[in-house]
Amino acid sequence: MTRQSAQIEIGEIEYDDVGSGRALVFIHGLLADEELWRPLSEQLRNQFRCITPTWPLGLHRVPAAKSADLSPAGHAQAIAEFLEVLGLKDAILVGNDSGGALCQLVCADHSERVGGLILTNCDALEVFPPKMFAYLKWLAHLPFGYALMAKVVRWLPFLRNSKIAWGGLSATDQSDVFARWSRKAAGNRRACRDAAKLGRTAHRSVTLGAAERLSNFTAPTLLLWGQDDRFFSPELATRLAARIPNAELELVANAKTFVSLDQPSLCANHIAAKFAPQAAARLA
Repeated sequence: MTRQSAQIEIGEIEYDDVGSGRALVFIHGLLADEELWRPLSEQLRNQFRCITPTWPLGLHRVPAAKSADLSPAGHAQAIAEFLEVLGLKDAILVGNDSGGALCQLVCADHSERVGGLILTNCDALEVFPPKMFAYLKWLAHLPFGYALMAKVVRWLPFLRNSKIAWGGLSATDQSDVFARWSRKAAGNRRACRDAAKLGRTAHRSVTLGAAERLSNFTAPTLLLWGQDDRFFSPELATRLAARIPNAELELVANAKTFVSLDQPSLCANHIAAKFAPQAAARLA
């Protein structure tokens, strides 16, 4: 698969683009990349055009412009600009973790090119970040804090696979994925610098404010929530869904935060049933 790129104000965004049909644009979270979505996009590429960018959140190859606004609001503006540059007019955003918070901001403030929203387990309401990951916020204020953390988890597999790191976000063995992520983070200090900009500015006031403004977002919305998640609980999903006028909640068994890695087939079935019902009927 050949990577493509789009130039927007914050810098160059690399992305994969497979399949055809209505566009799904995937938004990963902090210290993740497009690999989070690969099993799901493989399931959906026959029904949808699947666009999986790598956002400047720590694992990107091309650093953002040094002056780039990489706060949550800056990222939301960048996502909206990315949709415009690609000429998308009715895109469905798919978000996870802190990327789900960014999707909420896009839908609250830049929804002109958004025709649907899919949120998997993510920051919302008073949870941004989860208490267990509050250390990421404090590390972001230290010079080279994220770069040092990346080097530590690269050489200590038990740490990156632990409950306070990537390992706590998946119900299945994703140690190979986490090893690749740790190598990417450790090998790019400037990317870690970019990620820290979001880490410093994450705050519950951002997601609480977005939730208030989402009352005006009426496009079809699906929450696909791993029910075994200890960071983003099903109760959080229930309260978030109640804030969005046209939202449905589906709980996914045997899955945690990275529900797209834990249960890609189930997620694909729910997405097709919601946004491509004719295709879903043919698959049934």
